[in-house]
Amino acid sequence: MELEHEQELVERAREDDAAFVTLYDFYFPKIYAYVYKRCGHQQTAEDVVSVAFTKVFTGLGTYNAQSGSFKAWVYRIATNVLIDHYRKQGRRPKEAEIPEGYDIEHKDAERADDRVDRKIDRGRIEHVLKQLPEKDQEILQLKFFAELSNIEIAQALGISANNAGVRVYRSLKAFKKQYQSYVEA
Repeated sequence: MELEHEQELVERAREDDAAFVTLYDFYFPKIYAYVYKRCGHQQTAEDVVSVAFTKVFTGLGTYNAQSGSFKAWVYRIATNVLIDHYRKQGRRPKEAEIPEGYDIEHKDAERADDRVDRKIDRGRIEHVLKQLPEKDQEILQLKFFAELSNIEIAQALGISANNAGVRVYRSLKAFKKQYQSYVEA
């Protein structure tokens, strides 16, 4: 689901707190899930997301739609706040498990054996993702968990769209190779 008339809403949010609340309500669960996936700790995720949205709110006047989408801008802020957090902590983030039910929208409608199969697949994916280098994990999480386009990934990471596409391709290739060796073992 995408916000209709997002750019108009962003413009209104510069002066109207209710418009910002709409943006916040839409992006909060997405940003929280992304940050939680990166850090694996609820309190850290809550702190980072809180700081990130404070920066979004206070920096709304500096956002320029011609520099990229609002979505990419918000993810970039969240990513930078998380990086700053770990710089201050002096350690790298630990990967979290994929949240239970993340990819199951109609859990009640599914049969029990389908849920078991999904849980097994989720476990395999988690294991393989943790084996990849940090940069590959980040790209794949932005692409598939945050559902950003290559252009939005480029904007969020401050790289060219071409570079983002290449990194997604290479990360997927590395994931596929790692996944196949894990499944065959």
